[in-house]
Amino acid sequence: MKSLYILALLILSLEAQFIFNAQSMHNDNVYTLENKDIVFSGDSIKFNFSSDKSEELQIYYDNKGSLEKIYSKKLIKNKQYSFPAENNWLTLDDNRGAEKFILKLSNSEAMIFKLEHVPLLSIINKNQIKKGTVTRKNIFNELDKRTYVNLAEVKSNTRGKTEIKVFKQLSGPVVLIKANEEIGTGVVLSSDGKILTNWHVIKNKSNILVAFKPNIGNKPTKNNYYAARVIKVNIENDLALIQLINKILPKRIIPIKLANIQSVEVGQDIYSIGHPLGELWTFSTGLVSQIRSDYKWTTNNIKHKSKYVIQTQNSISHGNSGGPLVNEDIELLGINTLSKSAGQNLNYAISIKDIKIFLAQKDDYKIQNETYKIKDNLIQYNIVKAKNGVDTNGNKITRAYVDSDNNGQIDISLIDINQNGIWNIFYKDDNENNIYEEKKVDKNGNGIIELIYKDKNEDGKWDLIGYDKDEDGTIDKWSNF
Repeated sequence: MKSLYILALLILSLEAQFIFNAQSMHNDNVYTLENKDIVFSGDSIKFNFSSDKSEELQIYYDNKGSLEKIYSKKLIKNKQYSFPAENNWLTLDDNRGAEKFILKLSNSEAMIFKLEHVPLLSIINKNQIKKGTVTRKNIFNELDKRTYVNLAEVKSNTRGKTEIKVFKQLSGPVVLIKANEEIGTGVVLSSDGKILTNWHVIKNKSNILVAFKPNIGNKPTKNNYYAARVIKVNIENDLALIQLINKILPKRIIPIKLANIQSVEVGQDIYSIGHPLGELWTFSTGLVSQIRSDYKWTTNNIKHKSKYVIQTQNSISHGNSGGPLVNEDIELLGINTLSKSAGQNLNYAISIKDIKIFLAQKDDYKIQNETYKIKDNLIQYNIVKAKNGVDTNGNKITRAYVDSDNNGQIDISLIDINQNGIWNIFYKDDNENNIYEEKKVDKNGNGIIELIYKDKNEDGKWDLIGYDKDEDGTIDKWSNF
């Protein structure tokens, strides 16, 4: 069989203790990568290496100056290794610029391996790479000089394990949810950016950000976060539906498919991805222990119930809430919600039966004798007063006054300065004394607060102003007003 690995060798030391070779796959063709080579968005890369003695290897990805460890392995003498493992590849996303990797060995000097990542359809200033100008056409001419292996003509007897397949496909639609400073998990349901999670993950948070797993490493950069808003909740079932404000998914994200409750069986294999205790995109496996009907539970004095919950013994911790429970066909069986600390491996997911009922319901729910309606990240209660020409019968609302605790006193004021259905200014009167202690401003209506004003001594004058310049959901600087 003709070898797949037609490789250039990079050697870390004169004794050739460590041999490293890199490959790229473009349109099902594999070619050799050398240091500072060109790669394209959508291409996949793989590293192969071996050492003539046992030692430890660590691979870091330089994420704009921040090193992120993406691989660690104790190498056995003369054994061949690959990253990613087996038949997997790292697929490059739409980012451009230098892709920089640092390989550190316990007994050798570190090696730096760089690739110049360019988009396919752009004209690149070759000063970034070498002198002159590079266009799409002559970049491909350079590639055509390489030696290719057509993978379609190569038969392989190896088959990836089920767990590898599930993680690779499931990690795309599983998102990190950042609601103010708390994190949780969610799963993408539709191509217009609808995401399912637990109600207790988002509660009444007004600043909700969503991040997708990077193609390299696990830590999202600030540019990976998208603003989202709440569009539906059911507190009783502890379910919530949020949606990306721009309603646009990254092209590589495929929404998850829904299973049927009849397909869930005791003893079947199940899989989950979540962010337990901040350990992002953690994969876990387990079994269905039992299916419980008419299940009730209480968290933080809030009573919940579900027609069916799926009891499992896979690992679930704080941060897994809202994450998917799936079968080997990557179909959604439930949403991981509850773990009993009094016992071991007693974990529960709200079933797909309850999820489908929730998705079919309208946006309004009668819960504990009060009507809740979701609008632009705020739960509006049944007392909403309006003035200054505001239509309370369903027409455009440019200003709304909300009684959030339903005691007859207005404590929140909302303004839509652009008259486009998105609240841009939020005033809060926590003590209901007609003095606003806080003002939040979303200037461009993208769902991310850029400015926060605070009146600390409640004298009707702003004392502090906070700036979120990069719109990542965190105030970068506070100044006296």
